[in-house]
Amino acid sequence: MYSFRRQLTKGQRAEQRLDGFFSKWFHITPSTREQQRMGIDRIWVGRHHGQRLTVEYKADWAASSTGNAWLELTTAEGEGWALKCRADYLVYWLPNTGQIFLAQIERLKAALPAWTLAYPVKRALDDGWAGAGLLAPLEEFVRVADQMFYIEPMGGDGNVRGAGVGNNRRAALPRGQAAQTPVGGAGRRGSA
Repeated sequence: MYSFRRQLTKGQRAEQRLDGFFSKWFHITPSTREQQRMGIDRIWVGRHHGQRLTVEYKADWAASSTGNAWLELTTAEGEGWALKCRADYLVYWLPNTGQIFLAQIERLKAALPAWTLAYPVKRALDDGWAGAGLLAPLEEFVRVADQMFYIEPMGGDGNVRGAGVGNNRRAALPRGQAAQTPVGGAGRRGSA
């Protein structure tokens, strides 16, 4: 059964894991309430290059089993995160596998019109929440992602699985160059 409190706790644990991982490269500050309403969860400032980036975090526990990412288009209040987000980058994490997609929001939004023609838009109802979202294959995320990373997976309960397995590595994208840091480093895509 869906529990808002349990989902909130899982989401907070996911944010902590992502903060911990990306803090190697960035000083990370949580966003203000006003920024959150604009789809911004974090402010990243590069440790070496000083670049300031705004970032939206999304953790999707279902995507690793369905093969599809959920891109929220509408909610009962209006636009969903995929349309209203004003962050520079999206961090889309699959906690069950540890896979992370880092994509420029504008590239993602540019792909939405074609994806809405090619893939299903589904309605969802959960404990009083209602909305609709696009189910885009994860392969499409690979095409728009600037970088992909892997970190320790988390279970459905939000706890780390398999600690100590050594799953902290970055995977190069097909079109990528080697990069020393995520976005704004020596390169924009790739592995280190």
